[in-house]
Amino acid sequence: MLIYLLEDSVSEQGSLQESLQAIFGSNLMNWQSLLIQLGASAIMILVLAKFLIKPVRNILNARQEYVTSNIEASKKAKLDAEKANEEAYAKLKELNSKSAEILDEARNNAQKISDKMILDAENEIKDKRSAALKQIEQDKENAREEVKKEIVNVALDASTKVLGREVNSKDNERFVNEFIKEVGEDK
Repeated sequence: MLIYLLEDSVSEQGSLQESLQAIFGSNLMNWQSLLIQLGASAIMILVLAKFLIKPVRNILNARQEYVTSNIEASKKAKLDAEKANEEAYAKLKELNSKSAEILDEARNNAQKISDKMILDAENEIKDKRSAALKQIEQDKENAREEVKKEIVNVALDASTKVLGREVNSKDNERFVNEFIKEVGEDK
């Protein structure tokens, strides 16, 4: 719009200075001071940009690197924690497996020991029973022998009294055998 006004005023009045005076008034000094101030501001902005942009950019870059490194460190820590968690889970799983194996082995060993103790006890009972039966048989045999001897002695005493004489060994043996046969048949 300013350009439109300038064109209109230049065409009507003829010169640029006259147009500027018409737009801005008779005080052309204000216009010049405005341009000087704009120029000084531009120079100051360029100087500040030259001296401030680099440090500010460095500060911003350092801050960005700090944030990036913190993000990377947190990602790495997260990955390390996940890896440690997986390792711990694997170790826990392995320990559970080993403990289950140990428990199974202990159960099997306990069952084997129990079975062996039962078998040993059964064998011992069989051995004691067998020994007791042998002892009973031996005692029966000894009792039979004792009874036999006693019967022989009684028979000899009886035969001596009946016959009134001493029986020789042949007669004695014959009487004993006959007596044993008779006693054996009576049973």
